[in-house]
Amino acid sequence: MSSLSSATLIQQLDDEILTQRRTTSKLSRRRNTLLPACRLPPEILALIFQLYITSVHGALSRTTEAQAPFEWIAGVTHTCQYWREVALSTPMLWTFVTVAHCRPELIEAFVQRSKAAPLVVDAAVGLKHMPDALSARLSLLHRVFDRIERLRVELPCALYGDLFPQIPASTPSSLLQLFLGLPGMDEDIREQSRFPLVENVLVPPHTISSLQHLDAYNYAVKWDSCGFPTTLTSLSIDTLIFAPMTRVVKIISNL
Repeated sequence: MSSLSSATLIQQLDDEILTQRRTTSKLSRRRNTLLPACRLPPEILALIFQLYITSVHGALSRTTEAQAPFEWIAGVTHTCQYWREVALSTPMLWTFVTVAHCRPELIEAFVQRSKAAPLVVDAAVGLKHMPDALSARLSLLHRVFDRIERLRVELPCALYGDLFPQIPASTPSSLLQLFLGLPGMDEDIREQSRFPLVENVLVPPHTISSLQHLDAYNYAVKWDSCGFPTTLTSLSIDTLIFAPMTRVVKIISNL
């Protein structure tokens, strides 16, 4: 058998294998449509997905253990074509972003797939991540900050500018809930760290103009000029510094 005929035969067999694979894939999709899980209406299936994803991440709080999204992504989008189509067409499934676990390309995918839906962002990253890597991730969220509705921040002060925009956007901030804490540091560093709401360049007032719930922890809040927005309806402060009650009452009475 000549080399030419062998090459031709190999090509023919490859073509036949490809045809068989396509046929098998088509038959598998037809079979999947008969399964109960693939016969649910898309709106019901999307709600089930949303409940599952919520159970994975839990409610955002100061003690939230940030979860990587890879397990639920694989389980939801790689099971069958129908599940994938429903997942990709449901923006609310892609609204929870954990900065510590998501590379820039994954954050970009979440931002795009969530379309205009409000975002929940967990930017508690501690001190083990490289600043340059974090800066690239935070910058992607900086561009859509007006869509962030709930946010947890545990960042070195040098990275605040990568997340909080200095110039007001054309649309007002949607941020309603903010958890603000220092990364794990020793007590001396905590006492020297300024509360970010006092530093307007760290958290500009326009970024918290709609804020309703603030939970701050580990910071040395001195209760002199704390920069609390007047829109607050819930305030929780866990601080290392004792302040006279009269000063605390004066600050709170201005809210």
